[in-house]
Amino acid sequence: MKVVIDTNVVLSAALRDAGPDRLIRWVVTDRACVWIASPEIILEYREVLYRPKFALEMAELARWEEIIATARIISSPRIVSLIKDRRDSILLDCAIQGGAEYLVTGDRALLLLGSIVTTRVLSVREFAAEVAL
Repeated sequence: MKVVIDTNVVLSAALRDAGPDRLIRWVVTDRACVWIASPEIILEYREVLYRPKFALEMAELARWEEIIATARIISSPRIVSLIKDRRDSILLDCAIQGGAEYLVTGDRALLLLGSIVTTRVLSVREFAAEVAL
């Protein structure tokens, strides 16, 4: 199963929110699961995690660099123009191009989509219930 994870989920996990942290640990360790991301998404993860306002310590940032490195990087040219927010578009582009079954997010605008093509857009809680985490 292929999963795209929104930056807000990664940040929540880094800030020690148990649900997102458990979800990412499961995606990284489950052999049947593949975390997919585009270079733009990886860059966004890093930009957000390194923001001074979150005050993540260097050891924690290094740990997240290792976690993010487990994602399979795919090229995802821009194809979704229905969404005005560029950050949302890069997630949808990656999900579509990568054939992701799931996009996990806390973004209400994305959650309202419900699904796009073959990708189901779910919250952390919905995804956890779906895959029995």
